[in-house]
Amino acid sequence: QQQQQQQHAMTNSRLAERIPSYRIFHGTGDGPVPYQFAVDMYHTLRDGCNVEDVELKLYPGWSHTDPILEALMEGDHTFH
Repeated sequence: QQQQQQQHAMTNSRLAERIPSYRIFHGTGDGPVPYQFAVDMYHTLRDGCNVEDVELKLYPGWSHTDPILEALMEGDHTFH
């Protein structure tokens, strides 16, 4: 039992070293993809998968295309 737990811990440690960093960006005014999906993904990665390097950035009122179209055309480079 103890040896199996140690092997499991070593496997988890090796996997943790290979897990990439995650940066999740989402507008709260997104209609096609509600921002709650991003919030849920963040919590799943952080709490369910024990990913330590995960960040969630919400953009108040931004739509689905604001970060890549509208904001840039208006000179707002907040996303970048």
